[in-house]
Amino acid sequence: MANVEHVDIASANCHEPKHITISTTADSGKIITADSSVSGTSEFRAIKESDITEGMDILYCEIDDLGTNGSAWVVSNNAGTIEKIYSVIHAAISGSDETITAEIDGTLVTSSNITITQSGSAAGDVASSTPTANNAVTAGQAIEIITAGNSTGAVKASFTIYVKRT
Repeated sequence: MANVEHVDIASANCHEPKHITISTTADSGKIITADSSVSGTSEFRAIKESDITEGMDILYCEIDDLGTNGSAWVVSNNAGTIEKIYSVIHAAISGSDETITAEIDGTLVTSSNITITQSGSAAGDVASSTPTANNAVTAGQAIEIITAGNSTGAVKASFTIYVKRT
């Protein structure tokens, strides 16, 4: 068989999708997906955020000093449920283990507790929780991340909150 470039193969000899021709810069950011309206064809369309994030919003906030009782706030841009909360510390904590919780409108998010262990702690240590109830948010609603202030030393922590859109 002769060596034939893909671009030179006639549409009649191609697998689906057949309607795609030579790609141009106008095609940048587009994807090929199944077209649910017509069986056996596909659709060439602009990529949507949901194609990338799979229905998940990722929110961030920071607390500058875990050793001081306080809060950080972040707003959910869509309605959804908090699926996971991660913390990462920027330095070792001292004194005692630190306790982190999350609240929505003053209501504790069930199973949101994160314990940051003092013994052997170091910058880059990650801890997490998997909320199980009281974790529904509406678009524009604030989520509060709370430190109990049990540890000593002014250690910064970053938080990543995964909200599955509903």
